[in-house]
Amino acid sequence: MQSRYYSPEWCRFINADTIAGKTGNLLSHNMFAYCLNNPVNHSDPNGEWVVDAIFLAADVAAFASAPSAAAAGWVLLDVLCFADPTGAASAGAHVVKTAHLVEEGVHSMSGGRKLIKFFEMNHTSGSYTVHFKSGMQYHGEGSLARARKSYRRIVKAHPEEELHHIHWTPAKSQKSGFMHEEIRLSNHGGPSNPRNYNINNSPGRRYFKY
Repeated sequence: MQSRYYSPEWCRFINADTIAGKTGNLLSHNMFAYCLNNPVNHSDPNGEWVVDAIFLAADVAAFASAPSAAAAGWVLLDVLCFADPTGAASAGAHVVKTAHLVEEGVHSMSGGRKLIKFFEMNHTSGSYTVHFKSGMQYHGEGSLARARKSYRRIVKAHPEEELHHIHWTPAKSQKSGFMHEEIRLSNHGGPSNPRNYNINNSPGRRYFKY
């Protein structure tokens, strides 16, 4: 497309990439670099290698947390993007993926279901409550991925349990996440409540004066 030009003297592109970086990957925020400064092991024929990698990482994480044929299909589509030297698969995949995310968002809003944002998996701080159909609950601090791990851990110990839903909210810091965890736990009776799977107080308790 000749949308970016390279300076052999500077060994850098002289105009920025159109794809923004990914949280947690420092090199991806250098919009003037090529393939994360690793051209020996990576190539980017259409200028969209970084976004391909972001989609692949996100879809692998989604498949790991909730395996399904649909999730496996997204991973396969991401892998095909890397194998296609023309870049056509990559461009098509980005269109399909964007349309899919928009459709999910519209469906969630119109159906009244909770909209789980695409990049919530990347948050490292937050608080959550895992609600089970039996009425039992578990409160914790961490990412949405950690909440799902907590659910799987509890179900492993209590196979009779079935997930009702997970309520997760982001936090500005780990301290804030622990404080919100303490609020969730105290609002539901604390560890003494037999309806909570929590057996210990939250570390966030020390930030409050009871």
